[in-house]
Amino acid sequence: MTIDQLLDCLHTVPAPDNIEEWLRSNAFLSTPHGAIEASYQQAIYDLLTALGVLSAQTGEATSPMAYYFVQSLACTIRDNTFSADSWQGVPEDDCRGAGARLVRLLEETRLTCTPEPTPLRIVRASTAVIKAQRGGQDVYLMQYDAKARQFQPLGGKQELTDASSEAALTRELCEELALDGLIAGRDFAIHPLALNVRVDEISASIQVVTRYYHSLYHLTDIRFPLHNDEITRWLTGAEMTAGRTIDGYAISSLFEDYIPGMLPSLDYSLKTSLP
Repeated sequence: MTIDQLLDCLHTVPAPDNIEEWLRSNAFLSTPHGAIEASYQQAIYDLLTALGVLSAQTGEATSPMAYYFVQSLACTIRDNTFSADSWQGVPEDDCRGAGARLVRLLEETRLTCTPEPTPLRIVRASTAVIKAQRGGQDVYLMQYDAKARQFQPLGGKQELTDASSEAALTRELCEELALDGLIAGRDFAIHPLALNVRVDEISASIQVVTRYYHSLYHLTDIRFPLHNDEITRWLTGAEMTAGRTIDGYAISSLFEDYIPGMLPSLDYSLKTSLP
C-alpha cells in the first residue's frame, strides 16, 4: 500500500458527534486517492481499536481527542515529519530525537497507567559507592554516561558470563577505569548495601520500561589507582544531594533512591585524603 492509501484509510475514520465543525470542513483531510483494500483498512482499524482510539462497537473515534489523534497522525505522515533520521537521537535532540521522545512518552504512559507494565528488558545491575575526602569534604567517584546524559556510579549490567553480581562489578571496574585483573578481597574490600532491589522504571539511556534488580556495594581498602578526568569525577556531597554538578550535568539519584541518607555514614574507600 502507498502512503496516499494509508492517509485515505485514516481519513475514513468516523468522527464522533461532538467533534468541532471546522475539522469536518477541512477539505485536505478527506481528498481520496483511490480504493482502499478492505483487509488493509481493517488492519489499521484494528490497531486503532487496540489503542482505544476507535470504538469496537461503532467503529468511530471514541472522543474528540481520539479523532484529533487520528488526524494529527495523518498530518504527521502527510508532512513527512518523521524520517529515518528522526530515530537516531535522544529525547533532548530536536528533530533527531523525535522518535526517542515518542517512545519515552508511550513507555511513561505504560508505566503510569498499567498496574504491571511488561518490561522490555530485564537488567541486573551492580554499582559501587567509592567515597573519599578532599579538602575537608566528602566526595564520591562517579562516571558520565553519554547515553543517559548523567553522572552515574561506577558499575553496570551483569552479563551471562559473570558468576555473580560481585564479579560483574569487578569486571565493570576494570573496564571503566582501564585496569586489568582486579580481584575482590585483594585489591579492595566489598560490602553489600542493598541487594537485588527490584524497580520498574524508564531506562535513561534507551527510554523503555526496564525491570532493574539493583545491587549496591560499598568499596573500602582500595589498593588500585583511581584516575579522574572530565568523564570520571569526584563529586561533592552537595552536588550529589542537588542531583546536578556545579557545571550543570545531571547526576543519577540511584544512591538516594535505594540507600537514602546512608552516604555520609559510610567509611572512606581510601586510607588517605585526596590532594
